Amino acid sequence: MIDSKRLKILLQNKTTSTYLNYLFFTIIFIELIAEHFHLLKVILILKIVPIPLLMILYCCNTPKISPIYLIALFLNWLTNFFFALHDIKVLLTASILFVFCRILFLFLIYNNLNFRRIIPFLLGCIPFLFMFLSLINLIFLNLSRAELYTSLIHSVIMTIFGGFALSNFILKNDISSKFLLLSSLFFTINLIILGIKFYYIDYNILKPISFFLFVLGQYTFYKFLILSEKSLSVL
Repeated sequence: MIDSKRLKILLQNKTTSTYLNYLFFTIIFIELIAEHFHLLKVILILKIVPIPLLMILYCCNTPKISPIYLIALFLNWLTNFFFALHDIKVLLTASILFVFCRILFLFLIYNNLNFRRIIPFLLGCIPFLFMFLSLINLIFLNLSRAELYTSLIHSVIMTIFGGFALSNFILKNDISSKFLLLSSLFFTINLIILGIKFYYIDYNILKPISFFLFVLGQYTFYKFLILSEKSLSVL
């Protein structure tokens, strides 16, 4: 058996981290192929693997583990699992879990950016608010009352997310701010695609695109968090 000290050394090894990165993107590639050929069993198995891998990657690279981020990833994992079931009955549950996850993400962003400039933040919110209002206007007639409220909450949270990301990118324009902006764009486009898929037009191509954007959003947010934690740890 590997004791806790040896396990910690193994996790912090750069080679281990590199192999995990390769494994992460290999699984994504296989998942996209499985989506194309409708290999349902492969899809169900592989769709729930990336988030646990991301948890391990985070533990490998962070200077100080954030329990909040791990909880957020676990909620994301549950959300992804429910979506993988393709059952409309659990869609609302997945949406609620998604809300809690994004609230935790907002907390992590605020903590790691130490953001205090309100005007750039409000200006950064505008393009994201426009995109989400356009989506809700498109699918409004197909939403139940609960789904409408959930969609509005999602829109508000992701507008705030995007406002932080865009304003931080404009003001700082460093590597971590680029990853945060990419993450917000991937998550936003993914939500728009999911809204169209579930409530407007369901094209087969939307499923693999949605999954790809979801994991890219998760990975780029992880990169932002690692870089910002490391920069704060040296202050």
